[in-house]
Formats: sequence, C-alpha cells, structure tokens
Amino acid sequence: DAGDDIDDGNSQCDCDEEYSLVDGNCVTNSCGSGKYLSTDSYTCEDCATGYDTCTSASEGSTCSANYHVSDGTCVACGANSQNDAGDDIDDGNSQCDCDEEYSLVDGNCVTNSCGSGKYLSTDSYTCEDCATGYDTCTSASEGSTCSANYHVSDGTCVACGANSQNDAGDDID
Repeated sequence: DAGDDIDDGNSQCDCDEEYSLVDGNCVTNSCGSGKYLSTDSYTCEDCATGYDTCTSASEGSTCSANYHVSDGTCVACGANSQNDAGDDIDDGNSQCDCDEEYSLVDGNCVTNSCGSGKYLSTDSYTCEDCATGYDTCTSASEGSTCSANYHVSDGTCVACGANSQNDAGDDID
C-alpha cells in the first residue's frame, strides 16, 4: 500500500480480487473444472482422468462428462452410452444413460433393433446373422419368418425352386 513506512518493518502487497494470500503467495481462488490447486506449487494442476472436481491428482469428488461412479472411482461410460458431469463419489454408484436407439440389458447398452435377417445375441450383446433363409429370428437356429425367395416347408424356411419367388414374411408357426 502507498504510504507504508520503511521504519515500520515488513509490508506486503494486496492480492487481486480473485486471489487469496496463502503462505505469502497470491493464489487463485478457483482453478475451474477438471483442475485443483496444488499446495506444493500453488498452481492449478489437472485432476486424474474422469474427474470434474478434485482436491489432488488422486483424490476426486465428482466425475467428468461421460464418466460415472463405480466402487468409489470415476470410470468411463461404456459403448453406446453417455452421462452428464457431476456424479458425486459420496453418493455411491451411478450409471450412464443409453443412447437413443439402445436399452440397458445386464449393465450393457444394447441395440433396440438389429434389422432384417439378424438377432441380438444374449452372449455378446451384438447383432448376429440369422440362419440362411430366415428374415426374423431369436437365435442363429430359431427363426420365425422366412426371407424373400424362401417358403415354409415342414416348419423351416427353404429356398424357392428354380424360376420361382416368394415375398419375405412367411410365418413358420
């Protein structure tokens, strides 16, 4: 401050409004999202990957966008899912939301529709091909309607003969 008298001993400068005096240093009051104030260097440092707020590189409190809480840590969302930033570790486990065309099944976001000639595998949660000749199926060997140019014969889909055709959709039942 102007007017400090040298005979009065030591004086100090005032910190700017967004800073506070800590151990004789003016340090920021806020590092922003994904950063923390290092008590060693008094600089803003990055939080560990997946953390939106933290008190040190290894101690986080809320998760970043597209991360969720699992067993006390922030982990990335799985395929076909997302999450807003802010899940608090103290609130326990959280989960990501499935994208629009997907549904949550056994902790995985799986497609709602595999399309014609495919089925959703319950082992891998991926779309797999139906057996040849099937337009819809529930497994590689369990079909319910025949593909185009196939017809039902003795409960299975068989190819049409030479010089013949059939529209898709013959029901096996």
